[in-house]
Amino acid sequence: MAAPGRFVARLGVVTVAAAIWRIWYVVGPVMDRIPRLGLSDEFFYNRQPRLILDGLGFANPFLYFFQDEVAPTALHPPLYSLFLTIPTALGFESPEQHRIANALLGAAVVALLGLLGRRIAGDWAGIIAAILAAVYPPLWSNDSVIGLETLYCVLVVLALLAFYRFWSAPSFPWLAAVAVFLGLASLTRSEGVVLFALLCLPAALLAPGWSTRRRVQGVGVVALVGLLIVGPWVVRNLVTFEEPTLLGTGFGLVLAYGNCDATYGGTNFGYWADECSLKDYDPDLEETEVDKLAREKGLDYIRENTRRLPVVAAARVGRIWEVFRPTQNVEFNQVYEQRGREASWAILIGFYVMLPFAIGGLVVMRKRRVPIFPMLAVAASVTITAATGFPITRYRASFDAVATVLAAVAIDAIWRHWRARSRADAGEPDPPEDPLDPVGVAPAEVGG
Repeated sequence: MAAPGRFVARLGVVTVAAAIWRIWYVVGPVMDRIPRLGLSDEFFYNRQPRLILDGLGFANPFLYFFQDEVAPTALHPPLYSLFLTIPTALGFESPEQHRIANALLGAAVVALLGLLGRRIAGDWAGIIAAILAAVYPPLWSNDSVIGLETLYCVLVVLALLAFYRFWSAPSFPWLAAVAVFLGLASLTRSEGVVLFALLCLPAALLAPGWSTRRRVQGVGVVALVGLLIVGPWVVRNLVTFEEPTLLGTGFGLVLAYGNCDATYGGTNFGYWADECSLKDYDPDLEETEVDKLAREKGLDYIRENTRRLPVVAAARVGRIWEVFRPTQNVEFNQVYEQRGREASWAILIGFYVMLPFAIGGLVVMRKRRVPIFPMLAVAASVTITAATGFPITRYRASFDAVATVLAAVAIDAIWRHWRARSRADAGEPDPPEDPLDPVGVAPAEVGG
């Protein structure tokens, strides 16, 4: 293992290069392609931070700027808007400036993935992971828009870093750290709750060396932390709106957009379609009441087409993993997501190149007895989200992030194997053993 200073310097170079590339991409291709926000999620995230800083709280920017109405909203979870209050408070609040802020956050993801790769498989795996993350199209494409996926990736990677640190020497503080990061992730994307359940609970229940009593206490720690992190937002929603609302008011809209004739067959099979959306409703209804109507519309259609639902869910899962109509997904990314033709093709090709190495990385980790269930939990959360909603490619962002680490583990293992074979063929002695002990190979014994 190289000296820590050398690793940090190398990681710093990769991170700076990633930031430069992302900023150039924002001020060049993206601004040429998306000159105006329109009525979009980007508009919502760009304008809500200003409302928060002006003392209006989490107000709906669509109603405020188009109808001069101040109304609370839970259309999206709060954390990404709170993040954007930082550049906004400093005077950087234009769409271009917010995209640059997101690009810099994306560079932070590159650095964190380098640290995660190092913790799992050593220095070179960490540097390889950072390089892959810097150039991987699904990541820099997400980082170039005003969207919550980049912040979600930051929190998921931080949770994984905390998990592998916890697994090497289980303790309540590190388990609580995992829960904190995934609780914050749930306040960034509502689907984070799924990952919270899939990762935090197994971490507590499977912690090496813990007694049954300590495992139960660990579950309690996870539940308490989750309640403290997510609870205030849930309470705010319950006391603010007409209809009971927990994390957000978007689930009904998702059900409506994803469940109608247009998505159960035809061109948009397994995707979403505007003709599915709720059209006829009183415009004076509060957003939770609209969400309830949309939810009822979607559920009514599901009940009437229950036999078709498994096929549709399979198509959604196939789309998110690029095994069903992948070239059409390129078109959808270009048209609906405004990613541009070249970037949309790069996303697909990059995923196909990365995935075999990521699977190889899982195999290597398994052989080294490094826990792989956290990585599988990320993939499972993506799959569940796609199956129950609709499979927009950016919803795969968390797995796209960890895929670079998995691929780096595989590439590093291939390189080490090739070097060992070359030395053996040349009759050279083996080099001194690498002092790095990959996390999970020999976890510390922790008594109950």
